[in-house]
Amino acid sequence: MEKYVVVGAGAAGLTLAYYLCRAGLDVTVLEREESIGGLARSFRYGSWCFDIGPHRFYSTNPKVNAFLQEVSQDKFLEIPRVSSVFFMDHYHDWPLRLSTVFKLPPLIAFKAGLDMLFKNLVYAGKKSDSFKDYVLKRYGNTLYKTFFKDYTEKFVGMSTENTHKNWAKTGLERATIDETVNTATLFEIFKLMLVPKNENLLFLYPPEGGIQSFWNDCADAVRSMGGRIVTGCHIEEIACADSAEGKKKITELRTSVGAFACDRLYWSGSVNEIGSMLGLSPTGLDYRAQIICSVMLDRPPLQQAQWCYYGAKDLIFSRISNPGSFAPLSVPEGKGGLCIEITCQYQDEMWNDPDSLFPRILKELKAIRAISEDAKAEGFKMERIREAYPIYRIDYGPRLDKFESEASAFENLAFIGRTGRFWYNNMDHSIENAQAQALTSLKNLESPSEAAIGVINFLSR
Repeated sequence: MEKYVVVGAGAAGLTLAYYLCRAGLDVTVLEREESIGGLARSFRYGSWCFDIGPHRFYSTNPKVNAFLQEVSQDKFLEIPRVSSVFFMDHYHDWPLRLSTVFKLPPLIAFKAGLDMLFKNLVYAGKKSDSFKDYVLKRYGNTLYKTFFKDYTEKFVGMSTENTHKNWAKTGLERATIDETVNTATLFEIFKLMLVPKNENLLFLYPPEGGIQSFWNDCADAVRSMGGRIVTGCHIEEIACADSAEGKKKITELRTSVGAFACDRLYWSGSVNEIGSMLGLSPTGLDYRAQIICSVMLDRPPLQQAQWCYYGAKDLIFSRISNPGSFAPLSVPEGKGGLCIEITCQYQDEMWNDPDSLFPRILKELKAIRAISEDAKAEGFKMERIREAYPIYRIDYGPRLDKFESEASAFENLAFIGRTGRFWYNNMDHSIENAQAQALTSLKNLESPSEAAIGVINFLSR
């Protein structure tokens, strides 16, 4: 029987493994971390449970929802969305409401109004792929200077002139979530403020154990169907051979825990890592790393939003999430918790000494009124995520195209997930991507089994 190897036990890798196992194939998942979940891992410290930032399930795709219900067996909580943005020293609901206008300094509100009326005349002639020009054309100079510029440069670690416009397109989609809500221009945001849509947007979230508890269930299902999941496994070498079609074929993965024969490889790890092992040209692509500071509090935080964005450049963090607002059992009764997200680069000063950041974090949490002045931290933990976000530099598109072109020489290699596809997405998109990849792979089987045909029929709907 052919050997199917999936590298990475995150959302995409586990979803793909699930469907390949359901089809009766021989599947092995290799994960470098000691636990599964990838970017959807959760960390438990005593009675507190923290995700890597805000995670939740929300999809309009019936196949994604069928997968969620099948794996979870209807064990989800349904929670209404409550998110916000901290702007001009005030907390505002996101998507914005009309009340935001009255919280802004009058001059800022006036300038934003002028931008809405005249930005098309001012910026219509600009042609650029930069984040800066994309935002100026759609939101005007006022919002660009007061929020988008500082937030983005802090988050991605480079200027908005050197950041591709796709980061703006994708980032706003991630923040808005609901596909029926249009925030593509300042005018659309203003319309939404006047006539809010979908006030009852509901997420799915596990009742306890954080978002990883769902992926633990998925991993258990993979194992129950005969799949193998190996954690703490570092890929050290990839063996290849020439194929009959004049291409190359990956034959074996040599790892820190042994060698694994491979007839089909699905890669959700770093493109730089596999590119180096396959002898491809340097990609010039990079990832943004992340530090997750989980703060265990002696009382609930002042702000009860599930997550909030912070654009000010003098704040070290970009986003904060509140695990207790996702599931009450994520924090002890009467206590509180906050997940602080700080972006950095792998092996920079913050990455190498994250614990030194905590006094500043605590001071800033009080300054922004996220916690009360007399609140005490009963503990904190720092976790480092090496490849959290693909960096969309202005020239990332041609570089990614070149990498994919060179990698296509290997006939049995496919890329999945956020990291493997160098694609800023969320869990729901990773599930869709894995389902599509499973369908492609199963349709290529020469003699599909009855089980494989059943999966093909489901995924083809």
